[in-house]
Formats: sequence, C-alpha cells, structure tokens
Amino acid sequence: MGAASLLATLSDIPAYLLAPAAIRRLGAERVVLIGVACQVVYFVGVGTVTLPWAVLLFQPLMGGMHGLLWAALQAIFVPLSAAGTEALMIGLLHTLMYGFGTGAGSFVE
Repeated sequence: MGAASLLATLSDIPAYLLAPAAIRRLGAERVVLIGVACQVVYFVGVGTVTLPWAVLLFQPLMGGMHGLLWAALQAIFVPLSAAGTEALMIGLLHTLMYGFGTGAGSFVE
C-alpha cells in the first residue's frame, strides 16, 4: 500500500503542474473526459490483476488522472459559483467525489 500511494502521489505532482496548460489547450470538459477514461482503464486494470505487485503498474495512471481531473473540475465549478462561495463549491465537489463516491462504491463491493 505504501509503494502504491507513493507512486500515485509522485505522479500527481506533474499532473497538477501541467493541468493549467492542458485546460487552456483542450478545455476543462475534454480534460474531464480524459480523466474519466483514465479512471475506467485504471479500475478495470486494478480489478483484473491477479498479482498484488501488478497494481503498481496502474498507480501512475491513477495519480496523473487524479491531478488533471481535480484541476479540471475546479475550473468548471469555480466560475459557476456566486461571488464568495467558491470555497463552498470546492467543498461540495470534494464531498461528491470522496464522500458520496466512496460511499456508493462501498455498497457495490
């Protein structure tokens, strides 16, 4: 678990640094679509591996996807929020992604 988290976190860093350029070039909506496609590949890959170490092969994809997806979703949510409620919108986005998403995923498991 430690090595997997390290790989995901290390791949997050360049994704966050490159996210503004990707959003400017492709648009936030396309970056979200790319992020969701990467999630599908990640979840299918992790769900089908039989050797524990093979998960490490997918972790850089997870980290990069997370950094790009989170930045693109913020680029969409913040302009939609009323003045002074930007932090609230980011909090709602976080709740949807990590609260509701994790809760719904635990029912599937």
